[in-house]
Amino acid sequence: MKLMTVTNCWFPVHAPSHFTALQGTRASVADQRTLVHFDSLEGRHERSRLSVQRLVTRLGLLLPGCQVEKLSLAALPPQTDGWSCGLHALRYVEVTRRIVSGERPQLIQPLTVVKTLANQFISHVRAYCRFERHL
Repeated sequence: MKLMTVTNCWFPVHAPSHFTALQGTRASVADQRTLVHFDSLEGRHERSRLSVQRLVTRLGLLLPGCQVEKLSLAALPPQTDGWSCGLHALRYVEVTRRIVSGERPQLIQPLTVVKTLANQFISHVRAYCRFERHL
């Protein structure tokens, strides 16, 4: 699948110490692509904006000097901690992909549940590592 022929695409974007998401969408291959940047810190991370700008320019998705539209969804609350930016970026991709596919985005787990499950997984991995060291 060639990038320039798809109507919808999503990219995780990593700037030092922060993840965001970039969505490219258009009605058909002949239409102009709309690029939307989702940042769970609501634009407070300047490096992310610059990383997105470089990425879309290098991929040829945006002409040099043009801007990427910023987006913050009311349905996705802003990040309130210092570590869940990747979860927020993935949640944005999940919600928008469901919307584009005609699915109901309400079917997803709340982010608080995802955070709890992620923390439980990390705790299990740490416990296993401690167990392995004692063998």
